[in-house]
Amino acid sequence: MSTQLKINVYEIVGGDSAIAVEDGEALFSRIKNAISNGVDTEVNFANVNLIVSSFLNAGIGQLYGEFDEILLKSKLKVTGLSEDDQELLVKVIKRAKEYFAKKETFNKVIKENLGDDT
Repeated sequence: MSTQLKINVYEIVGGDSAIAVEDGEALFSRIKNAISNGVDTEVNFANVNLIVSSFLNAGIGQLYGEFDEILLKSKLKVTGLSEDDQELLVKVIKRAKEYFAKKETFNKVIKENLGDDT
């Protein structure tokens, strides 16, 4: 028997708009802690009507830098998204996987373009 945690995004963001990166980081922290402890995790977006990519990047995209995709597929379930928001989540996950697969290259290009030699 496995343990399961259900995270209600509406409660984390305090309303129907998931737009703040800080709220996304709070979501990320809860998911990361649960999965690190082997807990099956459901993230429910019921009653959340506005979701932006920066929230999903902070809340879910970052997970791909911490865990491999196979573990995330087995431990993380996302529910309650509209069809449009599901498409947005797919894009966020795709970009996160690309970024973390070539993180050093991406960071080097960003530094070069910003003129930062550090």
